[in-house]
Amino acid sequence: MTHSAASRFRFPLLLVLLILPISALLASAYRNQPGAATISLVPDERHQTIHGWEAVAQASLAYLKDYDNKQDVLDELLDKAVDLGLTRVRLEVRSSAENTRDIVGEYLAGKVSRDEMRCGRYATVNDNDDPNTRRAEGFRFDSFDDEVRDTVLPLKRRLEARGEKLWINVNYVAFTDQICAGYTYHHDNPAEYAEFVLTVYEHLRDSFGLVPDSWEMILEPDNTRIWTGEYIARAALAAAERLKAAGFTPSIVGPSTTIASSALRYFEPSWEIAALRPYLTEMSYHRYAGATPEAIGAIGDMSRQRGVPTAMLEHIGSSIEALHQDLTVGNVSAWQQFALSDPGGDTGAHFFMIDPAKPAGERALLSSTGWYLRQYFRAFRPGGVRIGATSSDGAFAPVAVQHPDDRTAVVIKAERAGRVTIEGLAPGTYVTSCWTDRARWDRNPDLCDGTVEVGQDGAAVVVVPDAGAFSVVRQPHVAP
Repeated sequence: MTHSAASRFRFPLLLVLLILPISALLASAYRNQPGAATISLVPDERHQTIHGWEAVAQASLAYLKDYDNKQDVLDELLDKAVDLGLTRVRLEVRSSAENTRDIVGEYLAGKVSRDEMRCGRYATVNDNDDPNTRRAEGFRFDSFDDEVRDTVLPLKRRLEARGEKLWINVNYVAFTDQICAGYTYHHDNPAEYAEFVLTVYEHLRDSFGLVPDSWEMILEPDNTRIWTGEYIARAALAAAERLKAAGFTPSIVGPSTTIASSALRYFEPSWEIAALRPYLTEMSYHRYAGATPEAIGAIGDMSRQRGVPTAMLEHIGSSIEALHQDLTVGNVSAWQQFALSDPGGDTGAHFFMIDPAKPAGERALLSSTGWYLRQYFRAFRPGGVRIGATSSDGAFAPVAVQHPDDRTAVVIKAERAGRVTIEGLAPGTYVTSCWTDRARWDRNPDLCDGTVEVGQDGAAVVVVPDAGAFSVVRQPHVAP
C-alpha cells in the first residue's frame, strides 16, 4: 500500500472514532434532557383480553434437592414470582413419559451418560398396540410430578389466596431429531398422540385434582422434521376429539415456532379445520428469528381478523421493547420470557437467580430484565382488555388496559425522563410505580411509588425520572 493510500484508509477510521463518542454523548444528553408528552386513552377502542404472564415451571429442583433449606428457597422463589405478577406456568411433559424407563431420572442418578440420556430423552415405547386401550404401567411421570408438587400446586395456592387463578399450560416436548438409532418414536400417529394427551389430562386430574387450562401442541416444531403444520393440525383434531369424548373441554395452543415469521404458515392448516377452530385458544410463536415488525404485524392482523388470541411464549433475553411490540402490534394475550429460576448468572433465560447459601430474602433475586417486565405484569392482570392509547411523543409509548373491576392501568415505555399528561382517565386514586435505568443503578424499587388523584377532568400529570417503564394503576372503587 502506498503512503497516500494508507492515509486515505486512516482518515475514515479516524472519522468513525470521532463520531462514535460524539453520538454516545448526544444520545446520553437526549436521554437526560426532560421531555413532555400527552397520552390520550380511547376506552371505546378495545383490543385483546389479557390471559396472563407465563414462566416455564422449571424451578431448579434437581439443583436444590441436596440442600437442607430447599423448601425455604422454593417458598421465597414462589412468593417473589407472585409479586412479579406471574399467573401462568408452562408445565412441560416429554414425549418419553410414555416409556418403560425414565432415562432423564437415570442420568440425574448417575446411571447413564449424558450422551445416552440425550439419545433417548424424547424416544417413546408404546404402552400397547391399541391407542384406544391404555396400559397404566406404560407411562412414567416421575419428574413431571415433582414439578407439579413443588412448583405448580404451591404457586396455585398463592394465587388463590390473592383471589386469582393459575393458568396451567401443559406443553408437549419432543425434539425428535435428537432421537438416536435404536430408539423409537410412535407419536407420529395422531391416534397415539391423542392417547398420550388424554393420559396426561387424566393423570393430572386423578393424582392432583388439576385440569390443564390449555395444551400446547409441540414445543418448537420447526426444530423437527416430523412436526409440520399439517401434522400439528391432524394431531390437534385427534386430541381435541379424544378429550371431548372423555368429558374435557379442549383448549389448544400452537404452533410455538422458534421463527416468528413461520408461525402463521404452521398455524394455517389447523385453522382450515372448521371443527378445530372453537378449541384454538392461542396462536403462539417464539421470537428467536424472524420477529420483524412486519411478521409481528401480520400476527396481530390475523388475531384481529379471525378473533384468535395470540401469545409469545418464549424468548430468552427478551425485554420490554419486545413485550411492548407484542402487546400493541402482535395483539398478544399471553407472554413468556423463559424459565422461573436457575442457579446460574443473569443470562436473560430466567426470571430469578437462586442461591441457597444467601441469607433469607436474597435467595431468589429478580433478573435485571425482570424488574422492567414487572411493571407490565403487575399492572395488567388476566381478564383486562387492552384499550386504545396514543402519545404525542414516541419517546413515551403507552399501553393501557381496562380491567373488569373498573381499574384502568397504563404503562409508559419511556426512552427519557419527562413530564407526561395522561388524558381520558376515570376519576379516582391511581398508584404510580416504575423501574428505570436510574433505579437499576441505585437498586431503588420505590423511586416512583406514590399516588396521584384524578378529578373530573380525567387528567393525571406524572413525572418519569428516567428511561424505563412507568405504571399508573387505578385503585378499585369501594362504595362508602
